[in-house]
Amino acid sequence: MEVPAAVRKKTDAFFDFDELEACGPIKQGELLSEKRRDDAHLDFDEMEEAKKSESRSSCRMLEPGQRVVIEGLKTHNAFNGLRGIIELFDEATGRYNVQLGSDIAQTAKIKGENLRALVLQEPKASPLGECVDASWMWPRRIRTSQTATDVILSIDHELDQTASKDLSARRGTFKNFILKWRPDKYPDDEAFAGKVFRYLMSRRDRYLDPRLC
Repeated sequence: MEVPAAVRKKTDAFFDFDELEACGPIKQGELLSEKRRDDAHLDFDEMEEAKKSESRSSCRMLEPGQRVVIEGLKTHNAFNGLRGIIELFDEATGRYNVQLGSDIAQTAKIKGENLRALVLQEPKASPLGECVDASWMWPRRIRTSQTATDVILSIDHELDQTASKDLSARRGTFKNFILKWRPDKYPDDEAFAGKVFRYLMSRRDRYLDPRLC
């Protein structure tokens, strides 16, 4: 049976012509419709995978010390709108450790897709619990002739000097440093404060290890 040229032209891109010819005209139409549905489904799957890949890629753009706001949580939606600071990216869980509020013990593990980097001059999100927003008292610029390396060396020396104290005292010392060098306290010198803050985060686990007592 000879298949019309119009049918041949439409079907060459989808099926082997000999296979199509053997099916007959009615079966040809069914196969073409089924093939188009399959192709549409595959295209949709590819689009979804591309979106997921793009989302995973964008999630890794956040860095320690960067200010973020939590949004889009469904199960724990009470956290939506809270601000925090990125501590580190946990490769094992694929989530960011985010310090919330001013208490160094308040740390949450959040997916990158639920974190949005804050920009300067953006209205502040809701504070955590009963915390008071005292950002108006914070200095906008670091007034010191020291470099970030000088500050880090000074902090390093003090942490070493106090490492033999009990855990409670060490927590107090470390918390004071964290509160002093939060990058969002210095919007005009965020790179400087961010470098010091990242160093503090790198020393935290070792300095606050209970076994040091």
